[in-house]
Amino acid sequence: MLLNVTDKQKEEKIPPVVRLGFRPFFLFGALYSCVVIVIWAGLYVHPNAFSLTVPSLWWHAHEMLFGFAMAIVGGFLMTAVQNWTGVPGTRGLKLFVVFMLWLAARLSFWVDVPIWSSLALDTLFIICITWSVGHRVVVTKRRRNYLFIPILAMAAALNTLSYGVLLGYVSLPINQVWHSTLLWYMMLIGVMGGRVIPFFTEKKLSVEIPSLPEWLELAINISFLLLIGVTLALGTDNTVARGLLLLMGIAQGVRLLRWQGWRAYSEPMLLSLHVFYLFLPLGLLLKAVVTDPWASQLIWHLFAIGALGGVILAMITRVTLGHTGRNVYQGPRFAWLFCMLFLSALVRVVGIWLWPSYTLALVSASALLWTISYGWFVLCFGPMLVKARADGAVG
Repeated sequence: MLLNVTDKQKEEKIPPVVRLGFRPFFLFGALYSCVVIVIWAGLYVHPNAFSLTVPSLWWHAHEMLFGFAMAIVGGFLMTAVQNWTGVPGTRGLKLFVVFMLWLAARLSFWVDVPIWSSLALDTLFIICITWSVGHRVVVTKRRRNYLFIPILAMAAALNTLSYGVLLGYVSLPINQVWHSTLLWYMMLIGVMGGRVIPFFTEKKLSVEIPSLPEWLELAINISFLLLIGVTLALGTDNTVARGLLLLMGIAQGVRLLRWQGWRAYSEPMLLSLHVFYLFLPLGLLLKAVVTDPWASQLIWHLFAIGALGGVILAMITRVTLGHTGRNVYQGPRFAWLFCMLFLSALVRVVGIWLWPSYTLALVSASALLWTISYGWFVLCFGPMLVKARADGAVG
């Protein structure tokens, strides 16, 4: 059944919060990020403050990557695939079941259950996302979007590796798994950002942005895959990884300049996408040239907070407004949310780099700034996500 013949009366019987993937996953994903950050900040200062069934550092990294961020990715893709294919997205009871898989995996770390059950729930969740997206693009032959099937399969593999290291079945430094996963997200941001950011910029500012040749886009993606593989096997402190980081940093920087983001200075909603995307080439270039182990380790949070957290916040505000029937550029005043998150990244990286003796205080400050940003999104945009569209349309 195509979207344009959806039975509106049937749609109205579905609770609004499960009418499309973005609704539950943007709301509870953002809320969960605040919970994880607050608990982690407490554990960082007081290591015995909370009782987990897994090491606290593993939990923090895993839950920000595969709990928070994967929820947002899933919600976004399950919503976007409807636009790509014209086939209604996952909704109603099916969407509720997918959401409960995600929630059960999050809760499993606080109760006495085998670790493999957490892995099973996480894997089922990613499989559901992959099926929701994959079968729609295959059935409608949207070949341009076939790549999301192997991309999501990579995420499932990385998630499984993280559990394998935890359980002692895989002999890899866990940081190499986390760093490879962060680079996987950077690749995804590169793919999706390369599509939507220039499109939004052209549409809003009436400028022409030349597209990159397909072969060059492919080369960028292949380079990212190589970088992820090298990082997983060897880390990034080697000549091959540094060369790829440098190459990718330059490519992504040139790409961003071509999008003419400086023209969006008067439009915070659009400007935020360009500013937070900047953390991607900046992080790649810094990782390529910084050799000090302490500083190099800090740079990962440019990716985690600046690029991943920032692009997510910029996108979920935009998608929430647009898909709940509101004008994207006439929503509530929230530019300060972006500023708070921007400061969170700087405090967590530059602040600790310059003043390492204040690490505890700066980690807490960065956590507070993140929580303010995403917490306000939940308070301000949450009501939109649990109510029917303002324009009366379905979705």
